[in-house]
Amino acid sequence: MTASDSESDFKSEQAGVRQSAGGALLLIILVLASVWHFLPGWPMQPVSDADRISFVFRCELAVGFVLWAMIARVGAMRYFSATDIGGVSERPERHELRVARAALQNTVEQAVLAIIAHAALALALPADKMAVIVALVGLFVLGRIAYWFGYPKGAAARAFGFALTFYPTILALIAAVVLSLF
Repeated sequence: MTASDSESDFKSEQAGVRQSAGGALLLIILVLASVWHFLPGWPMQPVSDADRISFVFRCELAVGFVLWAMIARVGAMRYFSATDIGGVSERPERHELRVARAALQNTVEQAVLAIIAHAALALALPADKMAVIVALVGLFVLGRIAYWFGYPKGAAARAFGFALTFYPTILALIAAVVLSLF
């Protein structure tokens, strides 16, 4: 393989990442705009900040289930592998386990940021717009599933799931700041 072939492959992979992330961004905008416009007052109109935070953490159970599934997957991969059962202190991990652990690590990072963003936004949203939190959690779950299945197939394949998780979280953080200040 020549340097130009390598550069061409890199450019092609970048184009695939942009296309996948762009598709995710379009879906995010469609979902959030629809929820904002068509679901006022659903599923609740909180009375207090405690109601808002309680609602957020009930929604975040779905995030917890995604984390549980990914942790269980890594554990099962170790348990059923003579190579991996001893952990990295015994010998290098199989490629499949390294991929699963990388996806899990990214999901933990994304979950921490998402939970903070969702809670902050819930405290700043108008009372009749709490459906946005449900949509954000739903996008997180769908994004992590897409990321999980796309990860072994390369950057372009996992970009949709990454973007479906990351972009809504960033939008939630920005919206929380803006709504809190104005």
